[in-house]
Amino acid sequence: MFLSLSCAHLNNQPSTHKVQRRFKNLLSATSVFILSACSSQPQNSVALQLPTINAPTTSLQSNMTWQLTAMDRRIAHYLIAISDGDDVATLINEKNSTLMLIKTRLQNAWEKQQLNIKDANDSAPKIEIHLIKLLTNVQQNTFSYTQSGQIQIKISLSTQQKHFSKMFSQNYSQEGAFKADVNDLTTNLNTQLTTLLNSITQDTELNAKLRLLNTPI
Repeated sequence: MFLSLSCAHLNNQPSTHKVQRRFKNLLSATSVFILSACSSQPQNSVALQLPTINAPTTSLQSNMTWQLTAMDRRIAHYLIAISDGDDVATLINEKNSTLMLIKTRLQNAWEKQQLNIKDANDSAPKIEIHLIKLLTNVQQNTFSYTQSGQIQIKISLSTQQKHFSKMFSQNYSQEGAFKADVNDLTTNLNTQLTTLLNSITQDTELNAKLRLLNTPI
């Protein structure tokens, strides 16, 4: 009603074309703003791309055949949580199974050390990979953001008589200007996870237990 009256009044003015042009410009600017806002919404899933893990030069060759399993023990299965002060955070999920990627990378590194890993019966020695935590939390402020993350992986070795387990952790924090970028957050998480997996394959104590299984553990 108010819009109709306003337009009728404007039609009686000598500057009708100017007003119409301004009105069209306003509509165009509003449309661009809405489209930009929609396109800038964060993606809801990402895939980590772990590089090849470095394997030590020491050999783990023996007459033992190991069975490798991986278990997801995470409470939160998303990778990134972004909060800007609202009650509901934006959650970024994983496109592919990060657990299976971790298992593949560690298996490749151990096999390079000549560790014999095959599908075996229940009585075979076992290596278990437990993914406990893999999460980056982001606090988004007006002109900056803070990210803090934690990764926890437990490696367990077991035979019928012996058992050994060790927890590996990676904690990190970082600040940035303006709005947090999901691709940058994913790259950082990928780097931190790669660092932790390298520390697992390079761990002296774990390698000693794998190499000297017949010693007390």
